[in-house]
Amino acid sequence: MFGAFVGLFLPAALEGGLEVYFLVLGVIIVVGIFSMPRKKAFDDRVCWGLYLTFLSLYSLYPHYISLRISGLPWLSPVRIALAMLFFVWLYAYRQSSEIESTLRRHLRENRMFFVFFGIFIAAQVLSLPTSRLLSQSLTKFLLFQFTWTFPFLATISLITTEQRLRLVAGLFVVFAAIQCGMGFVEARFERLLWLDFLPPGFGADSEVLQRIIQGQFRVDGYRVQGSFSVSLVYAEFLVMMLPFAIFAFIGARSRFVRFAALATAIAILPAQFLSGSRLGTVGTIVVLLLFLIVHVMRVRKANKRSMLGPFLMLMLPFALAAFAAAYVASPRLQSMTIGSGQHQASTDGRLEQLARAIPRIAERPLFGHGVGIGAETLGFQNLAGVLTIDSYALNLLLEVGLVGTAGFLGMIAWTIIAGIRTSLRDDERPNYIGGAVALSLAAFVTTKLVLSQIDTQMLAFATMALGLVIRTGIQPSAAASVAATANAPILRKRPLRVPVAMVGAGAPRAYLTRRQ
Repeated sequence: MFGAFVGLFLPAALEGGLEVYFLVLGVIIVVGIFSMPRKKAFDDRVCWGLYLTFLSLYSLYPHYISLRISGLPWLSPVRIALAMLFFVWLYAYRQSSEIESTLRRHLRENRMFFVFFGIFIAAQVLSLPTSRLLSQSLTKFLLFQFTWTFPFLATISLITTEQRLRLVAGLFVVFAAIQCGMGFVEARFERLLWLDFLPPGFGADSEVLQRIIQGQFRVDGYRVQGSFSVSLVYAEFLVMMLPFAIFAFIGARSRFVRFAALATAIAILPAQFLSGSRLGTVGTIVVLLLFLIVHVMRVRKANKRSMLGPFLMLMLPFALAAFAAAYVASPRLQSMTIGSGQHQASTDGRLEQLARAIPRIAERPLFGHGVGIGAETLGFQNLAGVLTIDSYALNLLLEVGLVGTAGFLGMIAWTIIAGIRTSLRDDERPNYIGGAVALSLAAFVTTKLVLSQIDTQMLAFATMALGLVIRTGIQPSAAASVAATANAPILRKRPLRVPVAMVGAGAPRAYLTRRQ
């Protein structure tokens, strides 16, 4: 079979190199997995461990640093971990009916979300025939399904217990704390930390690396970027993790976890400031204002008789008015959000991109010009002569049109509303995570208005998956249910004839519950 596939794809292999053979090998592995019989229960601990490994590498490892082996394409540890997770997850899916039943349950109980999800995927497919760079669009489409859709499905299918849900939400706080620490050290030495500590065999493309290093030094000083390619993505990552730290502080069980979450939330504020990006400041303001609103709603619903809720609700407009007054009176705050004279060139560039994008969007308004070619369609070049686009909103409209943009925004809006409603529930579940999901996605949307990089896109899909999990609730697996049933004492009801005086004059007999 392998020889047949290689022979079939030999012309493409002569042009594409070893990547085609890896693709053929992957297809054969998938076919072999789906040829296996299915079991009712499966131990998914290996799959869960790979998922946590991939999530950690994605959040902390520089994606542009790859393993260099002679004769092979550059291998990124993040991609390697994702590929391993993909095949092991497929094997687990085929071996266990529990994963399929979990996915079906989420599909049934979150139907509206998956309608928007399907619209977004369908718009990507329908944009392919109209793409003037079909090969590039098809490659990007497959890459997006592998790095966005699959991690989303893996998240909702593997988080099957409350402990796993709390662990992932807690890991987001840990990742933010580590990135803050890296940022502080990097700001102290004004140098990427990993440059002097690369293990043998690892490296980056010299042109890409040079562009990354040059982008750190601006007119206003050194800009911290952590493990990301640009400082803007570093700030975006921190503001997306900020809600998880805040809500962990008010909702976690352990005092140590609450203290660590509070310390992380405080550390995020100066860390994102060191990135020198306006979007980080705007995202932080959005998160804090929305948290104030959501927390007032939580307090008011938790105890309707308390005066604290109405008092906070009454003070909320005054707090917003005070912030507006401070914004108008502070040139420094205005410079940190909308920019000043030194940011005029960046603002002018975005306005020119918008002016160019409108007629291009009008040409194909429904499904766009093709996935992955937004910058080529816009045709805007920066001072270095590189094609670029600064807004993911424009990028979506150009690539997948109004239909795909509506599907993408519909997924996020639905999850934000569901997360806020979940955070207001009063039961034993970790509902505070719903509020963190809502605010994190709100920060994501805010930053994407002025940022087109997709480095945090997978984290956004994983966050949406967390929102679905906390909304749907955790159900015990089949194996756990069988074990609980086997260990439970057997009870049955027997009719016992007893004197009427013992059970009341109107009852001729009593039905008592006895152990078997």
